Amino acid sequence: MLGVLQYRWSKKISMAAAGRMRADLIRSITNFRQDFVREIVSVAGALEPTYSYAADFDRYAREFANWRRTGQRTDGAWQAAMKKVVFGNVV
Repeated sequence: MLGVLQYRWSKKISMAAAGRMRADLIRSITNFRQDFVREIVSVAGALEPTYSYAADFDRYAREFANWRRTGQRTDGAWQAAMKKVVFGNVV
């Protein structure tokens, strides 16, 4: 009898733990997706030239260089990933 109770309880505990892990995973994926979209929007907005840049490419180049220096992400892996996203495989 004790074995049956232990089996049932361990099964319930296991199911509860799996549910918590599933909820944590969903929350983590959602947070990652939101952060990723926010970063991509930031990159796209920073790199989108306006019509005035067509006449003043040097200004655009200076602002791009400033954006690269002052970006929020400083880790090399993120920078390499963004270079691939923005410029293709050019590193």
